[in-house]
Amino acid sequence: MYSVMLEKAKANHADIVSCSIKHVDEKGEIINIWPIIEKDVLFSEKEFITNFYPYIKTIICPSVCNKLYNSFIFDSIRFPVGKIYEDAFIQLETYDKCENILSIKDIFYNYFKRSSSIMNLQHYNLSIDAIEFRKINYSYFKNTSNESQIQYSLNEYINTYFQIYFLYIYNYKINNMKKCFSVPRKQFKMLRKEILSNPNICHMKKIMIIIHNVFPCIAQYIANKYFPECIQK
Repeated sequence: MYSVMLEKAKANHADIVSCSIKHVDEKGEIINIWPIIEKDVLFSEKEFITNFYPYIKTIICPSVCNKLYNSFIFDSIRFPVGKIYEDAFIQLETYDKCENILSIKDIFYNYFKRSSSIMNLQHYNLSIDAIEFRKINYSYFKNTSNESQIQYSLNEYINTYFQIYFLYIYNYKINNMKKCFSVPRKQFKMLRKEILSNPNICHMKKIMIIIHNVFPCIAQYIANKYFPECIQK
């Protein structure tokens, strides 16, 4: 695995090399393979960042476990402490420091998924960190002139806010949980103010923001009818 990736990195002058991941369950059954590409794809840093969405969804994944990095990339970058999705927090920073990025078709990394793993725990799905790293992505693109990336990252940020918030409402209101793990009210209040003051967000979503704290069922109805992407499946 590593020798092949290193050779391809050298041959293509790539600072990051990413292989495909095979997700396997506890019985050894293949859940999925991601990404599936027919041939190796080389990007310049500018091309990759310009098309970060949809590349990050189709050609390369945000995980660090399936990648080789040129060591200089981490001279000034560190993983955030105490964060879930820690690799997603730094992904744009790492790509921003590259000259070339290579995604290879080889399926080298086996990702073993256990039912008891942290990714399947309730507090993982309720983590506000999922909103925070998307907010970082939006802040990054907001300082560029790339309108498509600005809008895409904004939509991801806002939709994730609603997905996590509706999960929070469901668990707190319906299941009467006294503590909702890592979703503090203060952070939601801060995020709510930011969203309401953003002129690029549609009025209907802002209305949802205003009413969901008092009438969560009505907000959920609006989301189901008009914004299904805001409901986590």
